Amino acid sequence: IQGRSPDGAAPRSTDTDATGQFQLVGLEKDVDWQLQAAKSGLPVQWWGQVYEQDDAPVLDGHGNEMLEPWTLLNGVAVSGTVSSPIGPVDDATIRVYATRQLVQATTDAEGHYHAKGLPPGEVTAWATADGLGITYFPNDDRPGETIAASDEDMTVRNVDISMPHEATFRIQMVGQAPRTDGKLGGLTAMLYND
Repeated sequence: IQGRSPDGAAPRSTDTDATGQFQLVGLEKDVDWQLQAAKSGLPVQWWGQVYEQDDAPVLDGHGNEMLEPWTLLNGVAVSGTVSSPIGPVDDATIRVYATRQLVQATTDAEGHYHAKGLPPGEVTAWATADGLGITYFPNDDRPGETIAASDEDMTVRNVDISMPHEATFRIQMVGQAPRTDGKLGGLTAMLYND
């Protein structure tokens, strides 16, 4: 849990106990505060059951205050399968992005994944795996198609990604390289596919 002040006071953080209770201490008095929660498997969110700080209620720092219980939002989840020309992709890393938040998942032996804890919104998913090209849903080399996940507690299924084999190039730099005193090591090379 983090207390943040729109007035610019230094933020303060604490953890919840086993029952989910917390006490945030060291807050400056007479300063407004907003509370943010972050936990693996849930989206980052603000007290007042909102995802944006601008929408979060402001608490005045005039004294000790017991707040009403805070029910955390679950957000949305995305699941699917990652495949390649030779079958399911085991141990691929899936990254799923929505509303300025990113979560990561790993595929199982059958190529299945389940990524949860994103705020509702338009979702972008992509996969990386050894020997295969970075691929955005459904089978592109760059972001394009998004997935609508607009309802709280929604799971979007069949967000399947088909990954191609990775193309690799080996290049030998040659020449005098006067700007690097003849040294060719450590140069940066960039390839474009357009």
